[in-house]
Amino acid sequence: MRVFIDTETSGLRNPKAAEIAWSVNGGRVQTLRCNPGKPIELDATVVNGIRNQDVEHLPLLQDCLEYPALKKLLEESTVVAHNAAFDIEVLANDGIIVKCSVCTKELAMKRWPNAPKHRLQHLRYWLNLDIEAVAHTAGGDVMVLMALWDAIHKNKGIDTYRADEMISSEPLPSQSPQRVRKSGSSGDFGPSPSRTRRAQLRKRIEGRKSLSKKRT
Repeated sequence: MRVFIDTETSGLRNPKAAEIAWSVNGGRVQTLRCNPGKPIELDATVVNGIRNQDVEHLPLLQDCLEYPALKKLLEESTVVAHNAAFDIEVLANDGIIVKCSVCTKELAMKRWPNAPKHRLQHLRYWLNLDIEAVAHTAGGDVMVLMALWDAIHKNKGIDTYRADEMISSEPLPSQSPQRVRKSGSSGDFGPSPSRTRRAQLRKRIEGRKSLSKKRT
């Protein structure tokens, strides 16, 4: 099962959900607004329009009647989100542990590497997605998210692998894994295997030469 989600939050510091929207397999979009349990930062309100007085009378997410079913749904499904790592963090802060996710931002970066930006609303207008939705509301962003998902899969190159199996912590199939930095290094990576073998070979040759000189 695939669940498209978006969250609007209290801000970027230890973000808590003030609004969540989701759609199961591209069906009806459901929205839940809740009290984040902390003051909403002004910068967040400027983006999502949610003020402290709008949510102070509402229950915390974990106290909402919908919470048990929502938690079960998201923990047992493939969660699709744009910049999924952030939404997964928000959900985790309220006890919902997502086990399988797909990030449409990563998919879009693979499909359209030359796009001006890969933010959800930038892609919406850059791709001329025909969707009526209010930006930076959880419900509106889920609608754009689903339209973006359809656009990605209507283009060649993205359906050469099963996106449902992409765990957010794994690299995309076209990405080569990065080499790990050596501890304490100042930007250089460890020697490549081929360099190491050449160095070992030189040492053997030099050792044989010195041994030959001693014998003579």
